Amino acid sequence: MIFCLAVVSSANGFQIDLSERGSSTGTLSADDSSLQERDQQEESSKRASDLRDLRLAKYALLAGDTAKAERYIERLGSDHPRLSHIVDRYLALSAFMQNDYLKTYNNLKSERLNLISSYEEICLLRLLSLFALGKNHPDYNKIAPEYDNCRVITNKYTNTEHFWLTNMKNIATGDIAKLPGSKLTDFTSILVSDDTTRLWMKLALYSNREKLILKNIGLLPEESYRNIGIRELLGMAYYRDGNLERAKEFLEDLNTPNADNIRGDMALTKREWELAYGHFRLALKRKDDSLNALERAIPLTWLLEQWQDGLDLISRYVGEDYDPIKLLALETSLRIRLGQYDKADGNLRYLTSKLLGSAPLDIQLMKSFVSLMRGDLKQLKESSAIACKSFDGLNCWIADQLLVWDDLSKTSKRTDEVNASIKSVDFMMSEAKNDITPLTEKVLIDQRDIEELDSREIKLQLQ
Repeated sequence: MIFCLAVVSSANGFQIDLSERGSSTGTLSADDSSLQERDQQEESSKRASDLRDLRLAKYALLAGDTAKAERYIERLGSDHPRLSHIVDRYLALSAFMQNDYLKTYNNLKSERLNLISSYEEICLLRLLSLFALGKNHPDYNKIAPEYDNCRVITNKYTNTEHFWLTNMKNIATGDIAKLPGSKLTDFTSILVSDDTTRLWMKLALYSNREKLILKNIGLLPEESYRNIGIRELLGMAYYRDGNLERAKEFLEDLNTPNADNIRGDMALTKREWELAYGHFRLALKRKDDSLNALERAIPLTWLLEQWQDGLDLISRYVGEDYDPIKLLALETSLRIRLGQYDKADGNLRYLTSKLLGSAPLDIQLMKSFVSLMRGDLKQLKESSAIACKSFDGLNCWIADQLLVWDDLSKTSKRTDEVNASIKSVDFMMSEAKNDITPLTEKVLIDQRDIEELDSREIKLQLQ
């Protein structure tokens, strides 16, 4: 009996221990599950944040804002476990848009991007950056194998059998003889359609071979002359060749931005500024972001004193050589012309802070004039002194006048005569012209005496 009780007691005790252990294990499992759920939520939140930054970077690249795109990409980091290949590609694209081809290539030359899933996304950009870097780059000899691989893997995306890629490769490697149009037999494939004809003409213009177009113009089929794009290119070819009348014949009835820009260029060659400006404004009316028209119209607004038009056009300009500092300086000069001195002063203060005390003379001249117009004598004294040290005579005079007049700004704006009783210099000269006697030179030493002395000296030496 005692033995049985002991056994039962031991069994009961063993069961209690099991129940306690089970309770403890259940508690730990619940904690683990809670931690796991929290980690999953954090990972999901981080993944959503990364995707948002990636999406915003893509939109910024599409909008041409590389600085903003790079800020979003920096949040992801170049060593992101899942998105590193996309980060490298976006950084390379940003560098390419900024004409930094070495940085583009360095971001894309990693071996991890040679996987098929990644390679077809980056091979064209890698190849183009090698084209731009040229023969001085150590990987120049990789162009041929890179071209062969990229052409095969991206062939499904082209409708022109990689026409541009192939010919850019020929130009980069110096195989100019391989460019289409060099041989008469090439035209059997060039002239099969208007699309291939346009491609060839664009390539010829790009490679400065417009004479090749004019030489073979007789080979074009009659229906090609009804194509607007072909006629634009023919007009450009004749304009490049200097035959303006012939170019005008091809363009005169075309209502396209390209035709307007070419007509504007032809007017510029004749120095017909107003006519040229009209053509460029018409081109911008048809295509409001035409860089060709903007780059030519903005200087013309200054020549034609169309200050407000200049401000409107500057607000649209984002070209390849976009320099926000220079563009803001140009905007400031236009605002000065419009009499918007307060806005001009704000721009000049911003430019001064950005240039860190190394503002060029043009900025100092604008600061001096704006300070004079606004009555800011303290700023006028400072800017005129800096401009005077740069040998600007007018600002040296202003610096001197600040010592004479209590408020030079008010004095310079006065429209009444300061002292009506004082006669002008011109009037006094006209009154005294009969009393003026010409200056006469008083001869102190006769030149003949000098010659005689020289002669004597020579004779003395001979003796």
